[in-house]
Amino acid sequence: FLKFDSTSKLEQFDVPPEKWGIKWSQFKQLVTFLKNQPMYEKLAQERNAFKKEDYVNLYQLNTHAIMPWTRDVPCSIALLFNPEGLEVDLMISHAWGEDLVELQ
Repeated sequence: FLKFDSTSKLEQFDVPPEKWGIKWSQFKQLVTFLKNQPMYEKLAQERNAFKKEDYVNLYQLNTHAIMPWTRDVPCSIALLFNPEGLEVDLMISHAWGEDLVELQ
């Protein structure tokens, strides 16, 4: 479903930071993929003083999805999607504690 090469030997700083972008369509593809993973539902059921049920924040996704995917790859998800880099036209900021659905 996700189209990137997780065997890439590309180093993050081989590409300048202004080219660490992803397309909106790639972001939506990533969100859809994450929401369809079994771990997403498990994370949604977790509750604590800082997180309500049915809420999956980016800290959780980073720990349980992004970091494991990139553990053996010395570059970001953005460069896995676009190994040659993709120049950034617009920067959209988010809060790490934000729910993925709200970010979407």
